[in-house]
Amino acid sequence: MKPIKLFILAECLFNTGLFAQPTDADYLLGYGGVAVFIGMEFIFKEDLAPQKAKWSEPNAFDTFFRDDLKWDTGNQETAALFSDILLKGLIIPSAFWSSYNSGYKYSSYVLMQTQVVAATGILTHATKFIFGRQRPYAYYKTGGPEFPQTNLSFFSGHSSISYAMVTSAAYLLETAHPDHSGLIWSSGLFLASATSYLRIAADRHYMSDVLTGLVIGSALGYFISRNQHKKFFATSAKKKADLIINFSIPL
Repeated sequence: MKPIKLFILAECLFNTGLFAQPTDADYLLGYGGVAVFIGMEFIFKEDLAPQKAKWSEPNAFDTFFRDDLKWDTGNQETAALFSDILLKGLIIPSAFWSSYNSGYKYSSYVLMQTQVVAATGILTHATKFIFGRQRPYAYYKTGGPEFPQTNLSFFSGHSSISYAMVTSAAYLLETAHPDHSGLIWSSGLFLASATSYLRIAADRHYMSDVLTGLVIGSALGYFISRNQHKKFFATSAKKKADLIINFSIPL
């Protein structure tokens, strides 16, 4: 019975104390970055957003998809509302429930996804301020929010953050539950795609805005999660194996 008892002791030690701990830099990049992102969105947007469009004329590609996917003018606000519900009500909160279901060290998983949100949000807003693309509703005069929203079309923040979050959450969940990989990825990508579609339906973005958000958000979500997962957890696997071997030898 001694090896079994010592094996349980090793498991307890592994679950609580042998993971690599996040550094001060990790917390700064995560929670400090989110603070910067929130400031860009709610405090400094009016000062940073371009008052005049730097890029207005839509190309043939964007015009084609706008004509096919845009909802009638009377329903565009409904599409915008649904996109907000998907992003803020389902996708962003996934940072908490996906972390809870991903295995050990809940706080580290939440920190990883916080870093994903921070990096994606800051890059998205900085790009919007630099390019100053006029939103389709402003160009076609179909109605919509006034300044400072008017010239922040490229690229779609709903799209980039949605794909970043679902990619990050799916990566972490798949690591813990590989048998459910197909369901995890398909359900996550469906939510992100629906959110992106609704941004075009609401006449808030062109197809190129959404596709750019898809690529950048997915890349950031995947690579940040993979890199930080290795940093926080990969080296602990060897420590766990060493403990099990050392403590399981019958005395």
